[in-house]
Amino acid sequence: MLLKKIRKIAALLRGQVSPVMAGIGVALGFWFGLMPGFSGLHAAVLVLMLLLNAPIGMFILFMGIGKAACLASAKPLYEFGAYLQEHVPFIIDITSKIPIAGASNFSVAARDGAMVAGPLVGAVLGLMVGLIILGFRKTWLKLESNSEKFNAWQEKGWVKMMDRIVIGKRAKSAKDTLQAKTKYVRKGGVVLAVILLGGALAVSYFAKGTIKNKTASMLSQNNGATVDIGTLVVSPLTGNFSVTTLAVADKADINKNTFQAGEITAKANMYNLSLGKVVLDQVKVSSVQFDQLRDTPAQLFAKEIVEPNETEETGPFNPGDFNLDPNGLAKLETYFDNAKKVKAWIDKIRPYLPKPGEDAPKPLEKPLQYLGYLQARLNEVPVARFLAKEILLDKVNLDGVFGMSNVQVKNLSDAPMASKLPVSLDIQSEDGTALNMAMQFDDANHPGRLTGTFKGIDLSKLQSGMNKDNSLTFESGKASGEILGFINSQTIDLSLKTQVSNLKAASNKGLFGLDAKTTNDIFKSIDSLDLTLKIVGPITSPRLAFDTKELRNTLQSKLKDIGKQKAEDEINKVIEKNLGDKIPDELKDKVNTDTLKEGLKGLFGGKK
Repeated sequence: MLLKKIRKIAALLRGQVSPVMAGIGVALGFWFGLMPGFSGLHAAVLVLMLLLNAPIGMFILFMGIGKAACLASAKPLYEFGAYLQEHVPFIIDITSKIPIAGASNFSVAARDGAMVAGPLVGAVLGLMVGLIILGFRKTWLKLESNSEKFNAWQEKGWVKMMDRIVIGKRAKSAKDTLQAKTKYVRKGGVVLAVILLGGALAVSYFAKGTIKNKTASMLSQNNGATVDIGTLVVSPLTGNFSVTTLAVADKADINKNTFQAGEITAKANMYNLSLGKVVLDQVKVSSVQFDQLRDTPAQLFAKEIVEPNETEETGPFNPGDFNLDPNGLAKLETYFDNAKKVKAWIDKIRPYLPKPGEDAPKPLEKPLQYLGYLQARLNEVPVARFLAKEILLDKVNLDGVFGMSNVQVKNLSDAPMASKLPVSLDIQSEDGTALNMAMQFDDANHPGRLTGTFKGIDLSKLQSGMNKDNSLTFESGKASGEILGFINSQTIDLSLKTQVSNLKAASNKGLFGLDAKTTNDIFKSIDSLDLTLKIVGPITSPRLAFDTKELRNTLQSKLKDIGKQKAEDEINKVIEKNLGDKIPDELKDKVNTDTLKEGLKGLFGGKK
């Protein structure tokens, strides 16, 4: 073993290896060893070693030296990495955009320090080794050129035999080593890279079934219930992939699928794949269905991801925190029969909603053990590893208000706080109903800020989902308006400024102390109505409230108008009955309700 190592070192001195490539091998080896753990940075260094014609022996030797230096300097590397993160973060930003290297976790401070210190110290060591090799070869050439005894000694049989045993294959002369042309690219490495690429293509083609099964298994584990896939086609060269007959089972009801799709096609950005990120430019989904019965019951899986704590303390609900009048506050269940569906939908999206304070970097405490510095993290922030820039769902049957619709989702990410991109949802129904919402993540102080608009919501369709015991039922009407507020994993506070047109409503109980007949008379005179609705409270128990003062003022105004109209009608009837044709034509225009109204003044709202 020792002889083998001696041969490698001696071969470097007297062989045909370029001093330049030997120095590069030293630098890469030390850099690789100095960085703790294994990351995309390590993989990038290995790729360089594979392609460059640097001596592998020198790489391995100095990798060991670098690893020893890493263990000995854990705390200095941590402190240096912390300095880089705080004062020169652009170095980390630039490195994170380099293919393969960008797949690293740059929150590990010691690795960041080694990322910069490694090539600097490695370059010095590589330069020293290169100069030593070059100096030895120049001395060897000088001896060969000026010493006949040295040349005669080299020609002796026992010297050649020892030379072969100790050194192995070497250059015939020192002149050959100095004049040898430097080969920067390792032909064997290029061939190996081609073989690996071809192998990956072959695996993707011949192992389609295995890839499909592994993907379905991974999705099932993440979903908590069976996920079925018909076919899965992946093209490593182009990033294209397609899935047919996707069915996602409902873990709450194993006899149903929460989501089904006939076909899903997408294309991944290859550059981002090299950074360890899946970025899909456009995802097209067809034949989408929800809550469909399964042919066979699904299987449940233990979900590995952490679910939000349903019993987490959110504090007592205080209407004053949301600027609400307690008299106008009611639970969602009071208004909608299908409130359970609404809450179930909120429960499903809750894991993806921002958590209060998660936007701020979370510095970790310094480790108690010395080697713990090698894995300690600073300024750990979420990293978006998945991003679908645009998802198109064509002709989706959304029961209820929207019916058959086209749905578009933009910037769907596993870490929206990291991507800082607004997540938007656009629903366009075939009957003209529309909903456009966007959740903003660019404001660190108010993550989850939601804005949007809705248009043409048919209140008669909405009525089917309302409680049948409500005081007011809608026969017709179109609601449009704006949405403004915020939503996170604990709290919801949304205002819906609503304008209702072509309104027809009826009441069997009356509102605000008015009897049913008076309430119905009022709503018969109302063609349009402005309302401000609010959905507020803990995310696990949201409440629906409306501005009772605003509605009461509207009804009172309409009631006053109705009273005026009824009084005018009665006066006109009295005039017509008692005077009839006795009034001359030239006086009929003078004697009318306006004249009487002027005389009665305050009775019809005039000044007393």
